[in-house]
Amino acid sequence: MANEKSLERLVSLLERQIAIQLYLGGANQGVIARMLNKSKGWVNDLLRGLPRNKVAK
Repeated sequence: MANEKSLERLVSLLERQIAIQLYLGGANQGVIARMLNKSKGWVNDLLRGLPRNKVAK
C-alpha cells in the first residue's frame, strides 16, 4: 500500500517536471496536455506564473 502511494507520487512529480521542461522548451499548453494525457486546465494551473522562455527559431 505504501509502495503504491510512493509510486503515484513519483509519477505525479515526473509529469509536472516533464510539463515544465516542455513549456520552457517552447511547447504550447495544448501539446503538453496531449503528450501527458492531461487537461489543458491542469497544464494551465501548473504553469501559471512561470515566465515563458523565448526560443530562437
